[in-house]
Amino acid sequence: MEVPESLSRERKVSAVYSSDLKRAYETAQIIATKCGLLEVVIDPDLRERHLGVLRGMSRREAPKTNPTAFEAMDRGQEIPGGGESVDQLSE
Repeated sequence: MEVPESLSRERKVSAVYSSDLKRAYETAQIIATKCGLLEVVIDPDLRERHLGVLRGMSRREAPKTNPTAFEAMDRGQEIPGGGESVDQLSE
């Protein structure tokens, strides 16, 4: 069973929230529609962590391409190329 169908069978869903990123919003809109809601509440604070130079890479590819940045990410430190530390993400 897919997520939208599963959620539509749960107790009444009163709101669906999404980051303002297109992919996340489109997924949230599908879920909202299945649950009988007309809108998705957009909140930019729900964005995922910015991974700097590792952005778009798989977890397998990242250490091979940029081991220094990958180590920083694993340690929760700032990632080269504007990537966020774990503390920055939490803020």
